[in-house]
Amino acid sequence: MNPFMNSRFRVSLSSVFAILCVTSLVLFKLVPIKLGIEFTGGVSIQLDANKVDSNLLAALKSAGHEVDHVGDLYVLKTTNIKSPELENLDENIVVSKSSIGASLGHSLTQDSWKMLTLSLVCLGVFISFVYGWVLGLATIVALLSDVILTSAVAHLMGIEISSMIVGALLMIMGYSINDSVVTADRIKSTVIRDTYSPSSVQVAVEATFFRNVMTGVSTLLVVFSLLIFGGESLFGFSVVVFSGVAFGMLSSLTIVPAIAEIGVRQGIGVKVPVVPSAKGDI
Repeated sequence: MNPFMNSRFRVSLSSVFAILCVTSLVLFKLVPIKLGIEFTGGVSIQLDANKVDSNLLAALKSAGHEVDHVGDLYVLKTTNIKSPELENLDENIVVSKSSIGASLGHSLTQDSWKMLTLSLVCLGVFISFVYGWVLGLATIVALLSDVILTSAVAHLMGIEISSMIVGALLMIMGYSINDSVVTADRIKSTVIRDTYSPSSVQVAVEATFFRNVMTGVSTLLVVFSLLIFGGESLFGFSVVVFSGVAFGMLSSLTIVPAIAEIGVRQGIGVKVPVVPSAKGDI
């Protein structure tokens, strides 16, 4: 028997997600998230890999500078712009150099938080308007869970939070909302037919399970190939997207139905039109 068809299993897994989210937030508090120079301020220097010898590379790494090998370049990122190793770099091996001030980094951090928060609010308002506040709440909780757990995976793997990772988190929210909307729409249409029957959510989950799983698995296969063959420069991005898609698929099958079932059982929070359309659809 498919465990996702069991209401108790969905509630139990949702509870596990809640515990993991709380644990992740505590982890973020105890161990600060590793931020990129876009948010902390610093300097990024691209070095010609063909002209960099192993001794210089070892000296840069031993001094605490982050050095990544990307194609024919070594990309050096550091917040210590007055390091002796940087001041003594041979200009002939420097391909490009860019710096971000601390004030600009702080501004970018605030803008990123505002962007994520605004996205959550807008999505929640839209879902609440179309499907009712219970499904809107369920969607927001699912999205928050996806973002928090994905960020925790990135944190545990030592992935630096850069502008690319923030973009990946926004993309995950867009993917997750798609799965949640499919589930919410089927719950709404089932409620219309069954008039708040306790089995409405169960019927909706059964109807959307195959679609959500197949969409999620096919997306994971594509992202997995990127994870394997994308190289070091795309590794962090690939890990975040892979984790986010997996969590998004699971949350649409567990968190959204679990919260929606509470509203349906109470006969509240799911928007049902007084007069259905002529075709009987939404």
